[in-house]
Amino acid sequence: MEFSFTFSGPVRVIFGQGSSRQVGAEAEGLGVRKVLIVTDRGVRGAGLVAPIEEILRRGNIDFGTFDDVEANPTIENVNEGSRIFRDVKAQALIGIGGGSSIDTAKAIALVGMTGLSIDHLVEKDDPSLEKSVSQSKDRIPIIALPTTAGTGSEVTTALVIKDKVKGVKAAPRVTALKPAVAICDPLLTLTLPPGITKATGVDAFTHALGSYTNRVFNPVVEIGDLEAMRLAAENLPLVVARGDNLDARANMMYASLLAGIGISNTGNDLTHAMALPVEGFFDSTHGEVCSALLPHCVEFNILGDPEKFYRVAQAMGENLEGMSLLEGSLRAVSAIRNFLRRIDMPHRLADLGIDKGRIQEMSEMAIINRSTQINVRAITLEEMIDLYERAW
Repeated sequence: MEFSFTFSGPVRVIFGQGSSRQVGAEAEGLGVRKVLIVTDRGVRGAGLVAPIEEILRRGNIDFGTFDDVEANPTIENVNEGSRIFRDVKAQALIGIGGGSSIDTAKAIALVGMTGLSIDHLVEKDDPSLEKSVSQSKDRIPIIALPTTAGTGSEVTTALVIKDKVKGVKAAPRVTALKPAVAICDPLLTLTLPPGITKATGVDAFTHALGSYTNRVFNPVVEIGDLEAMRLAAENLPLVVARGDNLDARANMMYASLLAGIGISNTGNDLTHAMALPVEGFFDSTHGEVCSALLPHCVEFNILGDPEKFYRVAQAMGENLEGMSLLEGSLRAVSAIRNFLRRIDMPHRLADLGIDKGRIQEMSEMAIINRSTQINVRAITLEEMIDLYERAW
């Protein structure tokens, strides 16, 4: 293999307990005096927004707040947030929450910098997006404060927005949408309920695995992807069992960060491609859907690169002594099944209320997804349908 690759460095990251207290100084450093906080009611109800608002007040930074982001953010969310952004004449955005809030902040910034409607912006592979943002005279900086350890949106160029009318989730990628700074404070994850903790944690693990095993060669992120899988396998069961385990919470936040850097550079894989249509049609979280799909996709993918899946099994703590490459790689499937079982994640799409009658339609959408195109093993439409049916 020719040793050549492209690596895009992450945003400026401030990581550590209590680091969220630096949000005012970071806003001031960006030269802004008025910001819009983008969050959801669950995060506000957990008491995580009020301290940030108080920090901004003490720093004499004016702010407005949009706290109606849905779990799967929609075009309507972006339209309402954009209206408030204009009304308060904000200069920057602060996304507080999981990937939903941070993605919505990115989408609001995208609308503000391009002047285009969000309906246009969620169209797939629109080549005008990057150019429109790069030519924008008024850049809108984003400060990201993740409160989950899952999507890694604080360091990625992508955002995921749901079109309820079309029943699809779109994920445009624009380089300029990386947040100006990511403030990763593990203390912000302590109030996260077990259900959201495990769903977002599986999201992080799936991102790391997809980034590591797909066909885009990047030795820099491979190291981080393997470490992210190791950390998630070890620490997610700990924080699900005891949410106040701060060391395990910090490890999960770090795993999510590494996985986010991974997918920002190399993209994802088949599991991600198959999950998006499911989430577009049905009201399920990315982590839940990935949990049902992941073992089947990994089992299908192993023959594409047994050596990589051998390393996945090793990263998850499997003892592969005396095993052949293929035998060891197959242990990745059982390791993942055991991991998901330990945290009681859904193992069938049917458990999520997914209608089997939509499998053909979802397969036709997933087969053309970019993540499918870079998946480690080529897949036909018939094989895609079979994988959905196995997962159902």
